[in-house]
Amino acid sequence: MLKSANSISKYQYWFTIFIILIFHMLLIYRFFQLQILNHDLYTKQADSNRIRAISLPSPRGLILDRNGAIIVDNFPTYIIYGIDAEIINKEKNYDIINKTTGIDISILEKNYKNNFRNRFLPIRLAKDLTILQLSRLEEKKHYLSGIIYKQFPERIFNDKIRASHVLGYLKEFDSEMLINTNNNDYQLGDLVGWAGIEKQYESTLKGNKGVSYYQV
Repeated sequence: MLKSANSISKYQYWFTIFIILIFHMLLIYRFFQLQILNHDLYTKQADSNRIRAISLPSPRGLILDRNGAIIVDNFPTYIIYGIDAEIINKEKNYDIINKTTGIDISILEKNYKNNFRNRFLPIRLAKDLTILQLSRLEEKKHYLSGIIYKQFPERIFNDKIRASHVLGYLKEFDSEMLINTNNNDYQLGDLVGWAGIEKQYESTLKGNKGVSYYQV
C-alpha cells in the first residue's frame, strides 16, 4: 500500500502541539485551583448541598402549682417547611397545601418570602397545623416536592389562671430582636424565652427595653 506524503508543514505540526499543551496546562491549573486553592470554599458549598439543617425544639416540662395542678402544659402541633432547592413546582405545592389544609395561598407566599434564608435551608410556610390537616396533606405527599414537616410542642396555659404574663412564653427570634440584642448565637426563626412581667420590669429598669433573652 502506497503512503501519501505528509502534507502538513513542521510549523503547523508544532503549532498544534503547542495549542494542545496550552489546553492541558489550563486544565491542570484549573484542577489545582478547584482541589487545592479553593478546597475550603467548595467543601462548604458541597456540604450545604447535601446536609439538611433541621432544628429540633428542646423538650419543655410541665409547670405545676403547689397543689399539683397543671398551670402550663404542652400541646403537639405541626409546622410545614419548604426547601427551595428541592421544590420542583412551587405553585403546585401551594395549591395542594391550600386544598388539603385550607391555608390561603397568599399566606404561604408571604411566609416563604419573609422566612427565606437560603435555598438549602428549610423555610417555614405554615404553623399550628392539626393532626387532621397533616393527615390530609400526607395523603398527597407523593404529589409534593421539597415539603417537610415537624412536630412542635406548643405551650398552653390553664384557662382558669391566665398567668402567661407572669410565667413567660416562647417567641420566635425575629429581625427586631436581632437588632436589639448583641447575641450572635441566635438566627431568625429560633425560639427564645420571652420573660414574664416581673422580669420585664427588672429589665426595663436596667434600660434594655424590657426584654430578656435566653436560649431554649
